[in-house]
Amino acid sequence: MTEEIYVRDINNGDFETLTELIKQLGYPSTLSKVSDRLSKINSSKNYKTFVAEVSGKVVGFIGLSKLYAYEYDGDYVRIVALIVSEQYRGKGIGSKLVEAAEKWALEENSIAVSLNSGINRKEANSFYESIGYSIKGYSFSKSII
Repeated sequence: MTEEIYVRDINNGDFETLTELIKQLGYPSTLSKVSDRLSKINSSKNYKTFVAEVSGKVVGFIGLSKLYAYEYDGDYVRIVALIVSEQYRGKGIGSKLVEAAEKWALEENSIAVSLNSGINRKEANSFYESIGYSIKGYSFSKSII
């Protein structure tokens, strides 16, 4: 029997687990810094964070931002972060989190969902393509501090 995946809104008790998940994404941080970031994020109506639980344990999360579009009429939702704990990958958790994101986007009257993914994240990129996302371009970044 497979364990049920439960997706829900984030709460303050999730910050420690999310700190560990963010480290798995390749961005080491501290609980204090992540708590500060998430508190700011969660106070904005244009952000949404969902967590996925299996047997009462948080095993993944998705962070979303609702944005205004320059290139077309309407808003869109950007997946800013998506991570499933290494030992739980391949069990449908990422798909459930993206489904929750798409549902929220529709509830917010957004017309699209987009994301950036690193070139070297081959498994993640294959996952996005398998659930209907297509490569649209490149992502560029430059540190200014």
